[in-house]
Amino acid sequence: MTTDIFTNKWFMTLFACFLPFHLVQPIFDMFLLEGWAAIFKIGLAILQELELRLITMDLAEICMFFRDSIKGEAYILDQFKLFSRSGRIRV
Repeated sequence: MTTDIFTNKWFMTLFACFLPFHLVQPIFDMFLLEGWAAIFKIGLAILQELELRLITMDLAEICMFFRDSIKGEAYILDQFKLFSRSGRIRV
């Protein structure tokens, strides 16, 4: 398994299939303003935000976590923290 199993869907849908709707709206705005760089920044910020949790999983568990858990349980609820973190990333 490779990471493109879950990241490909992120980029194709601009996170709409993965994140709660209240986070998708500002991501679309960022995409319109900054282009694809914004999507890469958000992806890296999500991975940084979840790093401590993801480091304990193997790749199959990570894929299942992103497929099943994130949107339903809304692990990334702090919109300010996520977008602040993505703003500090340079691509």
